[in-house]
Amino acid sequence: MALSQQDAIAVFDPLYDRLLAFFQEKTDEEADHGIANLALLDEHTNKSYRNAVFAVKRLRLLSIDQAGIFVPLCTRNVFLKCYSPQADNVIFWSPEDREAYQSAIIKTLVGFFTGRTEETI
Repeated sequence: MALSQQDAIAVFDPLYDRLLAFFQEKTDEEADHGIANLALLDEHTNKSYRNAVFAVKRLRLLSIDQAGIFVPLCTRNVFLKCYSPQADNVIFWSPEDREAYQSAIIKTLVGFFTGRTEETI
């Protein structure tokens, strides 16, 4: 017997909240649509992620990368935590990871638009 949409939501939402809490990604903040939460993906891959936790997104991204599907280098680097000062926990996307990624974006853009090298930024 299939659940009605309302019953499915009543079951799914608390389960989803518990999953986010378990992965320490539970937040009462609005969704982050800022540049520090930006990764470039093809439309199909992006839509398939929906609101998945970082660990699930990372696993899917690495799978498509290994399958030979193009993943932009900087997007791949985000999920490998190349911009993070301490990448000891690859399961979660922390505020420190977000800040380090945003800093790398800013340094790159400043360098591009001013012609300055990384050492002088």
